[in-house]
Amino acid sequence: IGFNLYQLAGGQVKSLLGSHAKEQARYNYGYVQVYSKVLKHYNIHTILDRIQGKHKLTFKLSNVVLLMLAERLQEPCSKRASWYNQAEYIGIEPVALHHLYRALDKLADYNKLLQQQIFQTGRDLFNRTLDVVFYDVTTLYFESEKEQEGNLRQMGFGKDGKIGNTQILFCMLIDKDKQPVAYRIFKGDTYEGHTFEKALDDLKNEYQIEKIIVVADRGMLSSANIELTQAKEYEFIIGERLKNLPKKHQTQLLDLSLYKNQWTYTDNEDEQIIIKYTTLEVENKKIIATYSEKRARKDKHDREKKLATAQTLLQNPSLLKKKPARFFLKSDGKEKYVLDQEKIKQQEKYK
Repeated sequence: IGFNLYQLAGGQVKSLLGSHAKEQARYNYGYVQVYSKVLKHYNIHTILDRIQGKHKLTFKLSNVVLLMLAERLQEPCSKRASWYNQAEYIGIEPVALHHLYRALDKLADYNKLLQQQIFQTGRDLFNRTLDVVFYDVTTLYFESEKEQEGNLRQMGFGKDGKIGNTQILFCMLIDKDKQPVAYRIFKGDTYEGHTFEKALDDLKNEYQIEKIIVVADRGMLSSANIELTQAKEYEFIIGERLKNLPKKHQTQLLDLSLYKNQWTYTDNEDEQIIIKYTTLEVENKKIIATYSEKRARKDKHDREKKLATAQTLLQNPSLLKKKPARFFLKSDGKEKYVLDQEKIKQQEKYK
């Protein structure tokens, strides 16, 4: 109490202890207290106890999970490091290193059961209706270059730019309140679009959703996935580039006088952004086209930068080796390049 009063008065405890005082250890009890209550609230501890009894485990599974959760919150690290750090916590019984690894196997076997338990408890608590689900995919890499046929860890396209490392594909589903619904894991060499059908089927079958509306970017909704969505009679909204639409629709949507509606938001730099939009009915579909002055300025800057590069390349033909069209250049048929004025004018339409 004396130390606390001294600190409240603005004093430094070090000045009382002297220069010879050194910190020997630090103990944490807050994370253990919080996560213990969380596990009990979601009734996860009961499920873990049942798993422990069913498989006749010689260690307390809920205690091992509690350590891993506390470590994940405080400072994510390897399971070996978690085992080493366990002495820093008050309220966790001693855990053997091999029990950490065995616990992971059991959690993997029952991961869907645990996910559904967390979701259903949260649904009862907050009275949530699962009518909108957002789905995204990322990759998680490992410090390993070794592949084994049939394993989850495989080489693939890494979204974090890691080349030569094995990875897995991690798919996350959350609701409109940013609460987790479920996750799925696929082999690291899986194309993200191929996870789409399983994610939809799991949602429909395991979470009793009556109506599904798919919202995705064009990368996820490939032609095959669009056909799949239509076959299952799901409604869907996809992102599409104006340049990819038929020319007759482009001509209509390039008329900025049609953009009479707008909404406003503040970006991460506290700049107010105004988005103008218009709609166009096409057969049984509706196109919602947007226009942003901020994006138009960026596109103009990028275009002018490419034009400047094109002028440099024209003056130094030896530098021009690959993809001249990228810089608005075209061949005149005589092994020379000139500015593609038609393409420049076409790009200017998109601002």
